This record gives sequence, C-alpha cells and structure tokens, in this order.
Amino acid sequence: MQQSPSKNKVIHDEWGTTTREAYEDRPVFQQPRKKSPPRKGSSSIKSLGSLLILGGIFWGTYLVTAGEDPSALWKMSGPGPLCAFGVVVSILGKYIR
Repeated sequence: MQQSPSKNKVIHDEWGTTTREAYEDRPVFQQPRKKSPPRKGSSSIKSLGSLLILGGIFWGTYLVTAGEDPSALWKMSGPGPLCAFGVVVSILGKYIR
C-alpha cells in the first residue's frame, strides 16, 4: 500500500525556515479593491428625467415621420421643451437627495 504524505508535514527550506516571504509588493491588480463612495442623489428623480427625455425623443420622431413641420418640435408644448425639462430634472436628481 502506498502512503500519502501527511498534510501536517513541515517542510524545511535551504535556510532553515519553515515559512516563505515574498520579496516584492503585490502588483496593483492583486491589491484589495477600494470601495467607491456611495452615489449621491435620488435615483427615482434621475429616472423620471430620463423617461421625460426618452418620451420627448419618441414624440419628436413621431411628429417628424407623420409629416409635421419640423418647427413643431420647438413649440411651447412640444417635444423639444419636454426633453429640456427632462435634462433639468435629471440634473436636479443628481444633487437632490
């Protein structure tokens, strides 16, 4: 029968020690990861702004493909101001908690 080497066997190296030491620091990719700071702002307000921007883009695409005059995009109740309002809401959502 073959005997397997015991796991508790102490191996001595040429210098008479039983431990190994590294000679260099670990490279950056082996360093422990640093935690990034938590994101600030309200995610729901930022999401609302994104939806407003997306809605304005879809609405403007619909108007242009339906044959409307392109100046209809910038009317007071058109998709252009809706996109602008969405940008403002997204920026506010970044700073308001």
